[in-house]
Amino acid sequence: MPFLFAHILAMMLSALFIFSAHAYAKDSQDCQGCHTNPVYKKEDAERLKECLTCHGTAGHPYRKSTLTLSLPLKGGGKKGGESGSVTPKSDLSRMILIPEGEFIMGTDVRLKDEKPSYVVYLDAFYIDRFEVTHEDYKKFVEGAGHPPPDNWENANYPQGKGRHPVVFVDWNDASEYCKWLGKRLPREAEWEKGARGTDGRTYPWGEVWAANKSNNPFGGHEDTMTVGSFEEGKSPYGLYDMSGNVWEWVDDYYLPIQ
Repeated sequence: MPFLFAHILAMMLSALFIFSAHAYAKDSQDCQGCHTNPVYKKEDAERLKECLTCHGTAGHPYRKSTLTLSLPLKGGGKKGGESGSVTPKSDLSRMILIPEGEFIMGTDVRLKDEKPSYVVYLDAFYIDRFEVTHEDYKKFVEGAGHPPPDNWENANYPQGKGRHPVVFVDWNDASEYCKWLGKRLPREAEWEKGARGTDGRTYPWGEVWAANKSNNPFGGHEDTMTVGSFEEGKSPYGLYDMSGNVWEWVDDYYLPIQ
């Protein structure tokens, strides 16, 4: 059965977002407004943070509002190309299913181009557990006859870097790699939900910055590291290196704030 796939491809060094849920019971009257109100308002983003402590990493799957982004589970939903579906090359064992539901995207307290926080609904999708490694990309270079990255010599990646994320790839390289696997790049909202969870936390591991939970210069690292090196830094859905190690391509345009 075909599914909508999202695929990450790496580029350079970065640090970004995330969440972890605590479940507790809410009074039924207290929840009634969320389940019956047909449209979210801006202030509902704060209310949703409380609701998602009950709903956990799945988010709130019971309704879609007119103010949310919805991507189909099969076909469509992609700028600049076709959505991918399952092919024999697609390895589900290395992917994570992100469940349907609402999550808080953006923030009101950080950088200007991360504002504002708002509620987004997404259908379920799959996304890779790890960044794309040199070993992964070499199969593509050889199998598709695609040009290797500029830092490779004689079509071979740097020695000892097989399980490090591939670098020196542009957006078109990333997109072609995904298509070759029958997948596609994730949309920004999909990437952010996978990395950040549902309740708008700042980092994959919680709200407090910790230099030892990702590959970053403050942790004493000056190069890429083997993917999945930081068990305590993974996202609520089990995605690794969503903060640090390398930048990752998505299938959305970046527009400057006016």
